Amino acid sequence: MESCLYLLEEFSKNASVELRLEIQALRAVRLEANEAKDIPALMGYEGILQRGIMKIMEGSSKKKEYSTEEAKDRRDVGNSVLSLLYTILTNRIAAYIDGIGFDPFIGFLHSLEYGRLSLGCDMIEPLRPLFCDWFTLKLFNQKRIKSEDFEVRDNGYYLNDLSRKKFYPLLHNELKENRDYLYMRGELLDWVKFQTGVDEKVFTDGSVISLKEFSKSKDMNAAG
Repeated sequence: MESCLYLLEEFSKNASVELRLEIQALRAVRLEANEAKDIPALMGYEGILQRGIMKIMEGSSKKKEYSTEEAKDRRDVGNSVLSLLYTILTNRIAAYIDGIGFDPFIGFLHSLEYGRLSLGCDMIEPLRPLFCDWFTLKLFNQKRIKSEDFEVRDNGYYLNDLSRKKFYPLLHNELKENRDYLYMRGELLDWVKFQTGVDEKVFTDGSVISLKEFSKSKDMNAAG
């Protein structure tokens, strides 16, 4: 949830309208989520937050000239890129954590389900806004990817052959980009290592610690 708000605050810096009050309202929802008694309740708060953020981002877009049907197409192609990124990153993260001794099928937030990489799905959650949404917005805003780069088949939108050859090098470069990931700076793999450290502490100590708390403890250890 914190990473969703981080994305919105970054987006608001270049938005065409003032978003301070909207962000404050969503921060209040984030605080209420601390009182959630179980995972379904927590997911409910997350849904409220994500819907609010998407509504704000769509409503404050500078691209007002699109018709309703064109806007729908843009969301469809955007969702196609997001879905592809979620799948790629979940599998990459699962391969990494499997290689260092974690079972990628046993998670915290996502329950056990046959064939599902539950821990990988858990770890992709902060990266949805921090990387996937961010990168997708960047691709379309810089016109690296356009609606005409997609083909419609099987009731969905897919990058065509030529566009995939353009997309994957852009993704590779973004994965290597040194930038802010909420509580740390580095490449995406650095974030995965950071997040794995949190999971390891939860497994070994049996305690719950937030990413922010873990970041502070690492800073104190480094200073000591």
